[in-house]
Amino acid sequence: MSKGLVVFEDAHWRDLRPLTDLAPVPALAFGASSLAERLAASSGLPLAALAARADALQACRTVPRAPGLDAAARTIVFANAAALPGVWLNELVAGDDPLIVHQDDRILGARVAPTDAQAALASGDASAWLAAASLASKPGAAKLIERPWQIVEWNAAAIAADLGTMIPGLRGDVHASVVVLGDHRVSVESGARIDPFCMLD
Repeated sequence: MSKGLVVFEDAHWRDLRPLTDLAPVPALAFGASSLAERLAASSGLPLAALAARADALQACRTVPRAPGLDAAARTIVFANAAALPGVWLNELVAGDDPLIVHQDDRILGARVAPTDAQAALASGDASAWLAAASLASKPGAAKLIERPWQIVEWNAAAIAADLGTMIPGLRGDVHASVVVLGDHRVSVESGARIDPFCMLD
């Protein structure tokens, strides 16, 4: 694999309280997945690591799986968990030279060498490490989740977009008495169970 993705939270996690009291920003649910999984899907890169508060990572049961940096990766892309995917992320994924993309005083993402990625992760505050690094930078523009109510306000559109890409099908354990109404996209994934007499619409 030539590139990997690290999703990080910055100091603005406090602005998303109480949602972030026990959950890191990358693990917050948004649409049909988490913010970290959304960035990974949009970038096309494997989610290698999460850079967030250690206590929040340990307390949260819904932290996305991130196996660690791939030793064979030539470039690591860092993405701010609160920044929704867009042109800024596509530009980071497209190149290889070290770069930071910022919106005003906030880092949206960065592209670094694997050794720098290891140093950023080891620092305990990847956002601060990136801000202090002597890397080329350029402005970018992203829709940022800056307050808890924005997750609620923007979630309906995110769910609709995610459902539009889902393949319908009942792959889980669905009881024979379950009724599916209409021709809507209904997907029951493997491992899910639908009990008797449920109605899906």
